[in-house]
Amino acid sequence: MHRTTKNRKEDILPILEIYNKTTGRNRSFEEHQWEWFGSPYKNVSYVITDNKNQIIGHHGLLTVELECKGRQYCMGKTENTIIKKGFGAAYPKNEMAMFKEYSSKYDVLMTTAAWGVTRRIREKLGYKYFAGYVSFIGIIDSSFLVARFDNSFVKAVINAFSPIMDRFLLEKKSNARYRDEFKRLSESDLYSLSELYEKVKGQFGYMQTRTPEFLKYRFLENPYAEFFVMYLYEGEDMIGAGVYTLVNDEMSIEDVLVVDTSFIQEVFNRFYNHAKANKLAKVIIFSTLEHSVLDKKYKYFFRKEAGQKSSVVMIKNNMEGEDGVNLTAKNFYFTRLTNEGVS
Repeated sequence: MHRTTKNRKEDILPILEIYNKTTGRNRSFEEHQWEWFGSPYKNVSYVITDNKNQIIGHHGLLTVELECKGRQYCMGKTENTIIKKGFGAAYPKNEMAMFKEYSSKYDVLMTTAAWGVTRRIREKLGYKYFAGYVSFIGIIDSSFLVARFDNSFVKAVINAFSPIMDRFLLEKKSNARYRDEFKRLSESDLYSLSELYEKVKGQFGYMQTRTPEFLKYRFLENPYAEFFVMYLYEGEDMIGAGVYTLVNDEMSIEDVLVVDTSFIQEVFNRFYNHAKANKLAKVIIFSTLEHSVLDKKYKYFFRKEAGQKSSVVMIKNNMEGEDGVNLTAKNFYFTRLTNEGVS
């Protein structure tokens, strides 16, 4: 059995108990509320119950608004699929029943699924492989590599040669025609980013809409991280922007907007130089989808595809057959903005 979730402790606390035991995390009541009830778009949150009406699981859909060629589309992205230990057999039939209730309400459904039961369920529901994840990594300080290895000998070698390797990790070339500005993200920046999005949205196929209301929810009200922004200018004209976080020696680029994709390299170089000069991070990471609009070659950043057993993105496209509509990885402008925003 299942029903929609209410924003009350009687529903949320049992979900949290199952979620934290399943994932090993320590998500709070307020963090759950933010994710499922704080968005300006209506998210769909279900609880799965046993025959005594006790909550034994959760399944949810985050609402993502897409735009392409002046037309808006509603995408539902599955998240927080969990079931209490010992009740796994009850999950498949419940998701299939929930799917019948909500699937027709979306233009497209997206899920991230690894190999196993969840992926087999989604395949039965009509989800098809869409793309794998890919990351672009820029090493600022070679000592970052030490933590990536378990072998003590390898660690010792990296530590010994770090000073030599770091000599090659120099400041990246930047174009003197442009200037940058780095700052902590504030409410006024939400409007600047939204205006830049409105300026560029017609150039890149499918893009997630960036309204001030959504950006406020996703960034400023996000209880998991603090966000910063970089602007790139040519004279007085803004030609690029990027939102990022700084956590555990990592600069993670959450979103990037440019008037032309040729400026992304310049944006990345500015991020690199800023982080290095101010000792903010040892590595920069930008993630997107394989073969998407932003999956290009970038100097000084090495491209890392996800492993064969890693989760992949699958979609159920309800738009198939409509004139002029063909959502593919190649025409999808995908950044971490489309992720749930949870660390």
